[in-house]
Amino acid sequence: DRTGCVCALIDAILGMKDEDIILNYNLTSLDTVRCWYTNARALTEKLNEVFPELTVREQLLKAAEGLGITEDVMNRIRDNLLET
Repeated sequence: DRTGCVCALIDAILGMKDEDIILNYNLTSLDTVRCWYTNARALTEKLNEVFPELTVREQLLKAAEGLGITEDVMNRIRDNLLET
């Protein structure tokens, strides 16, 4: 689910709580009722395989780093999407 993954990464970069990241991820499904539990479980299981000791937000930030998203880029995303 590409859209959900990108949204989850942005939510993590913006500092959202784990529960809200997972909720938003689920909302990207075309069939939220049937996929609600399955999508969140699949996302968290995959993240826990790679980064078991971290929160969902921390796991996603590590994944973003692994994708080459630098702290500078994350700061620019925050600057553009958060009100100050």
